[in-house]
Amino acid sequence: MTEPKKGIIRRFFSALFKTISWLRVALINLFFVVFLIVFITAIMNNAPVVEIEEGSVLLIAPEGVIVEEASVLDPIEAILATQDEDLETRLWDITTAIKEAASDKRIAALVLKLDGLSGLGMVKAEEIARALQVFKQAGKPVISYGEYYSQANYYLSAQADEVFMNPMGGVLLQGFGVYRNFFKSLLDTLKVNFHVFRVGEYKSALEPFMRDAMSEEAKQANLHWLNQVWNGYLTSIAEARNLNVETLATTIEHSDEALREVNGDAAALAIKMGLVDDLFDRPSMEEELINRFGESADGGLKAVSMRTYLNQHFMSLQESSSPEIAVIVAQGEIIDGESVPGAVGGDSLADLIQRASEDDNIHALVLRVDSPGGSVTASEVIRKELQRFQASGKPVVVSMSSLAASGGYWIAAGADKILADANTLTGSIGIFGAIPTLEESLSHVGVSTDGVGTTPLANAFRIDMPMNPMAASLIQQNIEFGYRQFLEIVASGRAMDLEQVDTIARGRVWTGFDALEKGLVDGNGGLDDALQAAAEIAELGDNYKPKWIRPEMAPLQALVDGFLNAKSEVLMSWVKGFGLQSLALKQAWLLKDPRHRYVLCAECAPL
Repeated sequence: MTEPKKGIIRRFFSALFKTISWLRVALINLFFVVFLIVFITAIMNNAPVVEIEEGSVLLIAPEGVIVEEASVLDPIEAILATQDEDLETRLWDITTAIKEAASDKRIAALVLKLDGLSGLGMVKAEEIARALQVFKQAGKPVISYGEYYSQANYYLSAQADEVFMNPMGGVLLQGFGVYRNFFKSLLDTLKVNFHVFRVGEYKSALEPFMRDAMSEEAKQANLHWLNQVWNGYLTSIAEARNLNVETLATTIEHSDEALREVNGDAAALAIKMGLVDDLFDRPSMEEELINRFGESADGGLKAVSMRTYLNQHFMSLQESSSPEIAVIVAQGEIIDGESVPGAVGGDSLADLIQRASEDDNIHALVLRVDSPGGSVTASEVIRKELQRFQASGKPVVVSMSSLAASGGYWIAAGADKILADANTLTGSIGIFGAIPTLEESLSHVGVSTDGVGTTPLANAFRIDMPMNPMAASLIQQNIEFGYRQFLEIVASGRAMDLEQVDTIARGRVWTGFDALEKGLVDGNGGLDDALQAAAEIAELGDNYKPKWIRPEMAPLQALVDGFLNAKSEVLMSWVKGFGLQSLALKQAWLLKDPRHRYVLCAECAPL
C-alpha cells in the first residue's frame, strides 16, 4: 500500500474517532442540560405555596409498592427508574396525610384511587385502614374509585363509605397461598449433591433443594397461618360492607358458578355480591365528584394530591424543642456489611442506631421491622447495637410490619416492648446452612479431583469433591450451637425458659395474633401504638415527636432525592415524556454470612 493511501486511511479513522468522542461528550452535556431544565422548571412551577380551597377533596393515589422506607438508589438509577415496578410510596406519608386531613377544615372528603399500586401487604393496608377510620370519625366521607380491584387493593377500598368501579372492571378475591418450586429431581438429574444443615422441623427454607414437594410439617404450619389471615380478611371486608361472611366465603369458593349466573359480567357480579355500590366510567365519576364537592377554577374536581398536601403540611411545621423518639426502619433481608437497595446491612443499621444513641434529644427508639431475616452475623451486630442503646438508659420498642421472622425476630427479641399487627408473620426461630457439591456432575463429564493436604479438613469446603464428613459434623454442630444461641436470646429477652421457647420455635412461623398468645410479642398494634409505648416507657407523656433516622445521602443523591420527591408531580411528567427506562439491574440478596449460617424465613411472603 502506498504512503498516500495509508495517510488517507489514517486521517479517516482519526476523524471517525474524533466524531465519536464529540458525540459522546455532546450526549453527556445534553443529558445534563435536560436535567437542569427539568429541575429549574419543577422548582419554578412549584415555587408558590398551593392554596387549598375550603371543601377540597384529598386524593390518595399512591404508586408502586407501599414500603416502610424508600430505597436509597444510585442517582442515575433513581432518575431513570420511572416504571411502576420501580416506584415506591412510604406508608408513613399516606397515614400522615390522612390523619392530618381529618382535622383540617379545608378538607371535606377523601378519594382513594389505588390503580397505581403494584404492592400492598395486609399489615400495611391495616395501618392505612386505621388512619381512614380516624378520618371517618371526623365526620368526613371516604370514597373509593377503581378501574379494577385486586384482592389487596379491595381490602383497603372496602373501608370506604362508598366503593365505585369502572363498568369494565371487576373484583378478584382469590384467597392466600404459599406455593414454591422444588428442585430435588433437577439436582439429581444434574448430579448436584445439596448438603443441608438445619435445626427445626418447620425450618423449610431449604426444602426446595431437599424434596420434590412440601413437607407435611410445612403444609400444616403454612395452612394454619394462611387460614388465620384469610379469615381475618373476609371478616374485615364483610363488616365494612355489611355482608354475611359465610355467604361471601361460599361465593368466592364458587366464583365460576357465580360469574356464570351474570353471563360473565365481572362488574355485575361485584354489584350483586355487595362489594361495589355503583359503576361509573372515568368522566362520569369525575362529574359525580364535582357535583358533590365542587369545581375548581380550571373546571376539574376541587382536589389536592397527597404529595402536594404533605409538602404544605411539612412546610408549615414549626421547629419545636419537644423530646424526640427515633424511628429506624429495618426493611428487607439482613445482609453483612453495608445496605443495598432492598436489603438492610448489619453495619449500616448499627450505624443508624449509634447515631440515635448519640443524639441527646432522643429519649427512645422505635425499630420498625419488615424483614424475613438473613445472616446470623449481621443480625447479631444489630442486636448488640440495640443493647448498647438500651444500656444508655433509653428504651427500645419494636414495631413489626408485614414480616419480622427469623433474623427479623433475632434483632427484636431483646426490646423493652414488642408490638405486632395481628397479621404480621413472625417467629420462624430456627437456623440453617447449606453447601452444594458437584463431584458427580464433574465426574459425569470426565473431570476428577485429587490431591493431598496436611489435615483431614484441608479439602473441607471444595465443591468439586464429596462432602468432607468431619466438615459436615463441624457445620451441624455449629448450626445446633447457633440454634441454642437463638433460644437463649429469645428466652432472655422474653423472660421465658429455654424449653418453653423451644416448643414455639423449631422454625415455625406464627401470625402476630398467635405470637401474642405464645408470648413472642407484648401486644397487637401499629407504628403509632409503638411510638406511644416508647413515650410511656421513657416517661415523655404526650410531649414528643418522632424523628426518622435515615442513611445519610451523598450530595448528588440528596439533590436527586429532592429533585424526584419534592417536585415529583411536574418532574415525572417531564421525565416520562422522554420515555426513559431503568437501566440498572436490581441487586439480589447476597448469601455471604462469614460462618455460612442463616436465620431466614424463605416462605414468609408478605400478603
